[in-house]
Amino acid sequence: MTESDVFVSTRQAARILNVHESSIKRWCNDGQLDARLTQGGHRRLPFGQVLEFARSQKIESPILSFAPYELRVWRSVQDATRGKFEDAVSLLFSATAENRESFAQQLTTLLLESGVEVGPLFDKLFGPVLREIGDQWLAGRVSTGDEHRMTQILSDCIATVRNRRPIVASTKPNALVACAPGENHELGALMVRAALEHNGWQTVYLGRNAPTEDIANQQRRWDVRLVCVSFIPPHGPADAQMLVRALARSYDNENPYSLAIGGGTLGASRMEDLEHPFVDFARFGSISDFNKWAAAVAAAVSTQPEPEPELT
Repeated sequence: MTESDVFVSTRQAARILNVHESSIKRWCNDGQLDARLTQGGHRRLPFGQVLEFARSQKIESPILSFAPYELRVWRSVQDATRGKFEDAVSLLFSATAENRESFAQQLTTLLLESGVEVGPLFDKLFGPVLREIGDQWLAGRVSTGDEHRMTQILSDCIATVRNRRPIVASTKPNALVACAPGENHELGALMVRAALEHNGWQTVYLGRNAPTEDIANQQRRWDVRLVCVSFIPPHGPADAQMLVRALARSYDNENPYSLAIGGGTLGASRMEDLEHPFVDFARFGSISDFNKWAAAVAAAVSTQPEPEPELT
């Protein structure tokens, strides 16, 4: 299917050109854009004509930066807004494999601007691309150097997501995000931090290989109410259980917090059944599910009464 075979609505054309829909209708009325009418009387414009109009009028359309893949990118973004990420995964993986860092970051930005939420973006796009890179490396089709380069491009895309978080006064408490002790892969932790900040949390980020005692000390120092620890293979359920028990031993009832551990390496293990002193404790393999749980944690913190001042 070519650009001339694809038609877009006036609203979609406005998004492509980054203008108000009224401008599209005015240009149609003036004859600058040639629109067809549906049986219901709605305008439809050829996708290629919209792009050519942007070029001729020197309109800074974000789609133009993806040449010669404008149509494929636009269609993949439309699919992603409906929860279908298959082609976006293929595009992003190819961008990392071919070292097209700018393409990868611009695709990330366009998806966010088109209304794709951070949870699905990480769960259905970044996660599958990361797994595909790992699978290609294990199969010997990607070298160690390429695996490092490709995951760094993904890391930069996560930074793009974080940099586009809403700039508003924080309405939620502090959260701490860290990689498990001995864990040197931080993409999972970076996604958790970006997701939290998009939802109004202030974060304390410890990064790679965070010792358990540092997690406990930083939690107390910064009055953290939510601690999040990421696990990546080969670290698994046994390592997670050790961390949970160590944090439980150092838990201070005067500085309460909830604990979340996450990562596909934890599988379906039932660590939630462990006895623990935390306000709440859960395991996650999905950023979207984690976001819902974290929102409930924040709501519970906001309804907790302030401690009574001591009488002297």
